[in-house]
Amino acid sequence: METRPIGRSSNGVDHYGVGMESRINEVLVHYVEHGHGTPLVALHGGGVDHREMEAAIEAIVPPAYRRIYPDLPGLVRLAQ
Repeated sequence: METRPIGRSSNGVDHYGVGMESRINEVLVHYVEHGHGTPLVALHGGGVDHREMEAAIEAIVPPAYRRIYPDLPGLVRLAQ
């Protein structure tokens, strides 16, 4: 699995967290992550991208969790 940061603005942030890409078995997966600690993976619904779940979860989850927000295949945000 190859992982690299992507879509970083001048301050190193993609929306709220760091944007990353991982290639898993020929599939490129974009995700954003925040924090350290116990991992929490939040999947969004169809027709939107990770930002829907990111906004909702970041408002209520304590920072003791590593929050990971992947984009489902085919729903990767086009504006980097």
